[in-house]
Amino acid sequence: MIKPLLTLILASAVLVSCSQAPKKRIDLARLNLNEKVKTLFNYTDAITGGIDMVETPSAVIFEVDNSSTYSFNGIPLDTTLVTFQLNSAHFRADTTYHDGMGHFEIIKVKTVSGVNKVIDHYKADSVIYGFRVRIKSKQMKARILQELTKLYGKGTKNPNTDHGQYWNLKAQNRLILYAPDYDNFVVLNSTNLSKTCYQDGMNGTLDFGGCNIDQYFDELYFRKKHKQ
Repeated sequence: MIKPLLTLILASAVLVSCSQAPKKRIDLARLNLNEKVKTLFNYTDAITGGIDMVETPSAVIFEVDNSSTYSFNGIPLDTTLVTFQLNSAHFRADTTYHDGMGHFEIIKVKTVSGVNKVIDHYKADSVIYGFRVRIKSKQMKARILQELTKLYGKGTKNPNTDHGQYWNLKAQNRLILYAPDYDNFVVLNSTNLSKTCYQDGMNGTLDFGGCNIDQYFDELYFRKKHKQ
C-alpha cells in the first residue's frame, strides 16, 4: 500500500510543479505591433487601462507594472513599467481631452471583459501599434541600448536630448525612440504615423524631412476638420 501511495504523492508533486511553472515570456522585440492587446496580458498582473495626456497624449494605453511576463530581446523586464499603445481616432479628435489641462483617466483591469470596456469607452482599436518601457538604472539603459543597436544598427542622435537616439526604419515600418534622459524607450509601428514628423514630451520634435509641425498636429488631432 505504501508504494502506490508514494507514487501518487510523487505524481501530485509533478502536477503541482507543472501548474506553477512560469509561462514563457513575451519578447516585446518580436512583436509585429499589430497584436490584439488582450492576448498580451497575464491577468494575474497589475494591469491598468485608460488615457494619460502627459505621457501619451495621442494614444489609449494599457500599463503593466512589475511583471515577469515580458522581456526585450532576452532582457527580463520584471521590475519596470510596460505600456501598450492603441490608436483611437475618436479620442484624438475629442477636443475636450486636448484643450486645457492634461487628463488622466486610468482604471484597474483584471479580465478580458475589462480590457474590452476600456477599448469600447474610447472607441479604440483592439490591436496595439506600439509599446514603451520605463528604464531607470544605468545598467538597464546600457543593456537596452546594446540590444537596440544589435537589432537595428546604429541610431541617429536625437538633437533635443543629451543622450537620446532614434531609428526611423521605413522599410520595416518601425520607429524606435531611445530616451534615457527620461527613463524610457518606445517602439512604434509607423505604418499609419506621419512620414515627416514625430513629437512627444520626452523626445521633442523629430524632423524626418519636410516636417511641418503645425500640419502634423492638425492631422494628428483632426484640427482642420474642426476649423471648417
